[in-house]
Amino acid sequence: MLQYLFSQGRHCAPCPPCHNPLDKVAVTSAGQETKTPALKWAYEFGQNLYYVDTCETDQELVRHTRDALPAEEFGALRRGVLGMLEARSRSLAEEGSTRCLYCVHIVLNIAGITKLKTHPEYGFLYPFFARVRLEDANAFDINVAMVYPTTDPGSDAYEAHYDVVFTKYLLDEAPVAGLTVLRRWEYGVMSDVTSVLYLQAPADMRGGNFRVWDPNVHDWSLRNATLQPAPTQQVDIKENTLVQFRGDAMHGFDPFSSETGLPRVSLVVRCYKIATQDYAFTPEFHIPSAGT
Repeated sequence: MLQYLFSQGRHCAPCPPCHNPLDKVAVTSAGQETKTPALKWAYEFGQNLYYVDTCETDQELVRHTRDALPAEEFGALRRGVLGMLEARSRSLAEEGSTRCLYCVHIVLNIAGITKLKTHPEYGFLYPFFARVRLEDANAFDINVAMVYPTTDPGSDAYEAHYDVVFTKYLLDEAPVAGLTVLRRWEYGVMSDVTSVLYLQAPADMRGGNFRVWDPNVHDWSLRNATLQPAPTQQVDIKENTLVQFRGDAMHGFDPFSSETGLPRVSLVVRCYKIATQDYAFTPEFHIPSAGT
C-alpha cells in the first residue's frame, strides 16, 4: 500500500489532490513503464504541495566521483561556463549579492534534446548532459549555480530543499489530440536523479560541504522542522567532483570561506520521469531569465 509522506513542520497536509497520479506510471522515451510513483508532501517556493516521487525505495542515496571528466573535457566545459558567467558575476558584485542559483537555466523534454545539442550558445553543455542523463527520464532541467564565500558562519550557502524546480515551468495548457487541454491537477514533480559537477572551487575553500538526508529516515520538510537533524552523508567539494543523488532527498550546502573571494560554480542536471498523461504539459525547450 502506498504511504503519503507528510511534513511534520508548521504546515499540515491537506487531502491528496483530486487528480491522483498514484494509479499512473511514468514512461521512458522507449515507452517502457516504470514503477508506480508515490506522493511526497513538501514546502517549496513558498507553498505546500504534493510532488510526484518516482525514486525507488532502495535507490542509492548519493555517490560522488573525483576527477569525473577527462582533464581536457573538463577544462573546455569549465572555460565555456565561466566565460558565460563573466557579465553575471560583475552584476552580482555591483548588487552585493552572494549567490546566483540559476545564472543559466534550461528546461526541456525529450523532444527538446536536439535543440540543446544544436543550440549556438548552450550546445557545448550537451556532452555533459548526455553523460549524466537517465535513459528512462523524459524531462530535464539544467542550471549553472554560482555561490560566493561568506563571513557569516551561521548562514547556509543554500538551505535544505528538494529538487522540484521543473514544477514552476509546467504548462497551464497543452494541445492533446488536436484540442487545447487545461492542466487541472494540483501536484508538482520531483527529480529522480540530480547530478552536480563542480567546475570551480577555490583552492583554499573552507567549508562548503554538500549535505544530504536519507528520505527513508527523514521524511519531513526539514525547512519547517524545529530541529534539523544531522545529515545522513556529507561530501567535501573539489573541482571536477561529480555528485549524484536521488531527487527525493532533502539536501543543502554549508557556507564556505576563501581568501581568494572566488565563487564556487556548479553545473546541475536534474532528470524527471513524467507520467504519460502529464507529459504534454512539459515545455519542449525553454530558457527562463537568469535568477538568484
